[in-house]
Amino acid sequence: MWRERASAKDGRKKRREGDWVMQSPHLRALIGAPASAQAGDLLGLAYQSWSNDALERASTVVAIQGRPVALRTVSVELDDSGETPALRVVRKAEAHGFTLVTRYSLASSVSELQVESELSATRELSGVQLGDRAYWFGEAPFVPGSGFIESASRVSGPFSLLASRKVTYVRFAPERLEWETHASGAQRIQTAWLPARRLGAQQTLAWKRTYLVGPADRALAAARGWAARGVALGQLRISLSSASAWAIVEVRSDRHGVVFIGPPRADGQLALEVPADRYRVVVHAPGGRDEAALVVRQGDVASARLIVPKPSKLAFEIRDERGEAVPVRLDVRGTGGTPDPMLGPPHLAAGARTNVYSATGSGEVALPKGRYRVTISHGLDHDIATREAEVTSADGAILRHVLPRVLDTSTHLACDFHLHAAPSGDSAIPLSDRVVSLVAEGVQFAVATDHNHVTDYAPAVRALESSAALATEIGAEVTTARWGHFNVFPWPKAEPLPDVYAPPIDLFAALRIAAPGVIVQVNHPRMPVDIGYFDLAQLDTSTGVAKRAGYSSDFDTIEVFNGFELDTPAVVEKNLADFMALVRMGRRVTAVGNSDSHRLDTQYAGYPRTYVEVGEDAAPLGERVAAALRGGRAYVTNGPTLDFTVNGGHSGDRLQTERVEADVLVRVNAAAWVPVNRAEIWVNGVMTERVAIASTSVERVVHSARVPLSIGNNFVMVIVRGSTPLPNLNGLRATAFAFTNPVYVERR
Repeated sequence: MWRERASAKDGRKKRREGDWVMQSPHLRALIGAPASAQAGDLLGLAYQSWSNDALERASTVVAIQGRPVALRTVSVELDDSGETPALRVVRKAEAHGFTLVTRYSLASSVSELQVESELSATRELSGVQLGDRAYWFGEAPFVPGSGFIESASRVSGPFSLLASRKVTYVRFAPERLEWETHASGAQRIQTAWLPARRLGAQQTLAWKRTYLVGPADRALAAARGWAARGVALGQLRISLSSASAWAIVEVRSDRHGVVFIGPPRADGQLALEVPADRYRVVVHAPGGRDEAALVVRQGDVASARLIVPKPSKLAFEIRDERGEAVPVRLDVRGTGGTPDPMLGPPHLAAGARTNVYSATGSGEVALPKGRYRVTISHGLDHDIATREAEVTSADGAILRHVLPRVLDTSTHLACDFHLHAAPSGDSAIPLSDRVVSLVAEGVQFAVATDHNHVTDYAPAVRALESSAALATEIGAEVTTARWGHFNVFPWPKAEPLPDVYAPPIDLFAALRIAAPGVIVQVNHPRMPVDIGYFDLAQLDTSTGVAKRAGYSSDFDTIEVFNGFELDTPAVVEKNLADFMALVRMGRRVTAVGNSDSHRLDTQYAGYPRTYVEVGEDAAPLGERVAAALRGGRAYVTNGPTLDFTVNGGHSGDRLQTERVEADVLVRVNAAAWVPVNRAEIWVNGVMTERVAIASTSVERVVHSARVPLSIGNNFVMVIVRGSTPLPNLNGLRATAFAFTNPVYVERR
């Protein structure tokens, strides 16, 4: 074990000077430096090499009566008093009268990290809970008995399995734990909680837990988890009758609940070490499902052979009113007693749960026979349609439909500046499938923004068979552990990212030196937990002052509307209020909206999107988009389109007048399927007029108004809202929402 003193560029993550690095023959672990913002936190845990590290950070947390307790780190130091060297972290909570000591140590012969904590109380405490909180980018955690935990929940289980494409982590303790899980955007957060205890004065609470770390093999990792808990195991061998485009095997125990969900090997075989018990094994495939029941005995082998049903076909062809092919997304749902189909894993365009994407407007969907309701969509400027299809075993079904364009959006470019694919550790979407999804959703300009990885969509676009135009730009999401996330584009393809762990005051400067003309975008500025820049910097937007040293305001755009916030409007409202406060302080920054899509089944590219008014000069399109963003010539929407002028000027314009009022013209258009009920005019961050919208025609409202101006600088914006969920964002209660960037008016 040693302390790192430089940010050596040897393939590892960049580390701050003073951080502690622990190493065994199998594992590498990083502990935050004593003077850092995350002193004593586990900042990385890698299997064999630093490239196999999916852990963003982990730390010991304390709650009293269900409320989190703030801890002050006193020291982080080497402890060689035991059989193996350890790192000892001392934290205090003076207001509650206790000290927390946590020791990290690596086993020499196995790939385990041992974490031992001892809470010592100086006075009586009730309702004390120790917890171990982990943050990572990867798939949802798997807890035996509950399966994959996709949404916020609290479940009980023997262990938790965290996995990425390169590494797995099994977290367990001798006790059965409560696992509290939620997500912050694509970041996963899970806390293992001990039951609440009562402590008397001078009493202690000790807790030992383990991280088992290994290669990206969920079956092997789960077996290690069961064995570590002392559960008697047997072997279950599963074979499929034939090959399939995809298959998911679910294994459920009578006593333990679901113990495995995942694909078989490419040859259709799967071997699992599982607790001795009675089991039901189910295979899900394009043609439907098959299942078998069997008993697994300790030390024995039980086998199950499952038949892969032959699928039927739904062929489709979608064209517009001119007879030209329309790229589409189809959402296929069962009706009339037919269950919803499983069309494939969440990262494939050919079938992502109930969604299918086509860049050509035609194709085939493999699915079981039955009756289905199919919703057909292509972005915001086309109609949507719902059709029913009876799929038979013998003939399948054919679906043809005309999907007309109903809006003219040609004055602006439909853009998404925040997207993820396979180069990100938390997304498995192939670049080709990501490009298909963008075309199908009507996005015209897309930026690749994988976590700390420079990605180029251009080769995938060139290989695309589609008449649709899609322009792309190279970029990255600069993902830090201490300051939040920032998108950068256009970025030179061969240029490495600078030290992403530097504070923003240094990071932003380094980005601009490496890529002159780059757009620096603040992503999800208030997203919990510990991922929003404004929260991490402790920024007071009413003054523009951040309490935390290292903050920089040298950014160009703010992601006011993020796709993870489609059905949490309160967060968007807070972001919008922050944006207006900064503008009122004199910051000329541009508001944008992006999908932040990591998967294809529930996170739809282009929702929301930013429409940018791009100039017609000869510069490359990426440079023109960047210039338009710096000029504020954009609006954000998940449905309605906007046209808005102030004294004849458009968003981003800087006007002067001697009049006490300004003339505002607002035009709102929307496809018939987009429910909109009001438009609002805002001056200097205050709503001055509300306009009811009752029309359901494409042209929803054209409204003229006069708004008051103060002496000096003013800014005028428009916000459009709906109250009924949009029908094409399945599973989300996302209502129509759109807003402009300001027109700036100086009254002399």
